[in-house]
Amino acid sequence: MVVVKETLERELKLSAGSEFELPELGGEAVEPRSFDSTYHDTRDHRLGRHGVTLRHRVENRKGLWQLKLPQGDARLELEVRGTSAAPPDELLSLLPAYLRGGSLVPLARLRTRRTGIRAQGAEIVHDEVTILDKGRDPRSFEELEVELLEGDEKSLRKIEKALRRAGATDGETRPKIFQALDLTFEPVEVAHDGSAGGTLAAELRRQYERLLAHDPG
Repeated sequence: MVVVKETLERELKLSAGSEFELPELGGEAVEPRSFDSTYHDTRDHRLGRHGVTLRHRVENRKGLWQLKLPQGDARLELEVRGTSAAPPDELLSLLPAYLRGGSLVPLARLRTRRTGIRAQGAEIVHDEVTILDKGRDPRSFEELEVELLEGDEKSLRKIEKALRRAGATDGETRPKIFQALDLTFEPVEVAHDGSAGGTLAAELRRQYERLLAHDPG
């Protein structure tokens, strides 16, 4: 029996500026980690444009598929153990409405070195990410990520203020795969021309996007 692990992620991403030093927040250090992630999408990025992430991660020689779906201000993360051969059916079954017949292909491979702490009901990590492109010199970027383990939005904002005082700045708004491929992120937008027909079409589009977010299969 295939086990699908579900986690509702509430997180914040910031950039570690040149002057940044992790402030004293109490808590305890987390075990340093290193893992490789291969991101899958259609060649025209149909998943990414809807805020959906599909990747295969290898850590300590163990493979794991991860699918992240938008859930309001949070994201639902689904995890299934498996090799890199193909995404598991349990995750693929949630994607037809996004893919619309498009084929998934591996688009980018990233290597992440992660350090951090657990404090004040959150995990605060510093990621050093290297983009592994065949035939090109490796490129890299850094991210600060705060994920709530318990608590509420107020707790998250309190930690954010402490990190900003320590030198953190606004984070990259593009998904990691768009950063890796150096692409401009253009999310699906709902627009209309002001006419009655355009207004109706825009509202139908909004309803469609809400349906995707709640029932992508």
